Amino acid sequence: FTVHVLRCILRNLLVAAHNLPLIVAVMLLFDISPGIGVLAFIPGFLIFLCNAFWAAFFLGMICARFRDIPPIISSLMQLCFFITPIIWMPEQLGDNAYWLLFNPFNAIMETMRAPLLGRPLEVGVWLSALGFTVLLWIVAQAFFTRFRGRIAFWV
Repeated sequence: FTVHVLRCILRNLLVAAHNLPLIVAVMLLFDISPGIGVLAFIPGFLIFLCNAFWAAFFLGMICARFRDIPPIISSLMQLCFFITPIIWMPEQLGDNAYWLLFNPFNAIMETMRAPLLGRPLEVGVWLSALGFTVLLWIVAQAFFTRFRGRIAFWV
């Protein structure tokens, strides 16, 4: 079952890798030099890969069982895009910025984005990202253990 998950992740990583030259060009254009802190991107990227694997593993099983789930997930991803500070700044939340620690997309994205922008690493963000990773791993493993024998019939 994991072959399909890894194939999906690798395909999306290759598509995303086509954006790397653009990121480097923008960093050069705006004179952004992250320095040696850019190495902190690597553990953040590993956390992202773990979450991508377990999310694809879990959602793949759910979507195979219930055919109505993929459009729902598509709509939810669009909603998550708007509640994650991608097109708006976290400072706009003011005193309510602590709520971002409960947003798994923000926590995982920030572990990769902060080192690239030369910002300091926040312990709360890392703990939040690791917590979501462990939670997703537990849920995916529990679901797989419970329904392993039925997955072939769902596909």
